[in-house]
Amino acid sequence: MLVVALMLLGVFGATSLLASEMPRGVAWILALGSLANGAWLAKKEAGRPLLPLAWTGRGLEVGGRKVDDPRLDWRGPLVFLRWRDADGRPSGVSWWPDTLDGRARRELRLAVDAASPQRATPSMAP
Repeated sequence: MLVVALMLLGVFGATSLLASEMPRGVAWILALGSLANGAWLAKKEAGRPLLPLAWTGRGLEVGGRKVDDPRLDWRGPLVFLRWRDADGRPSGVSWWPDTLDGRARRELRLAVDAASPQRATPSMAP
């Protein structure tokens, strides 16, 4: 869906430029640029390789390598996973409702809960 959305953004950008009061020659040049940019972004996104993620007993593994400091943030239907790789560079992925169904969301939430360290002290007073 992201590839289609990027292509549509290029088309909508070109259409809005042609509908504006900009001089025709400039509008056509920019409209062609908008179409080309939308197509380039869509092709770039379509060629992106899949990123295998796995929660193991050692923690989060991305592409078969253990990563440091994984954090999972929930923002309504959106899910963001951020981590630091072996070189200390931050990285992350996000899931939209169309890419992560309810079953997979629950599985991810359970995996994170099981892998997170337990509190050393109780959260409530005795």
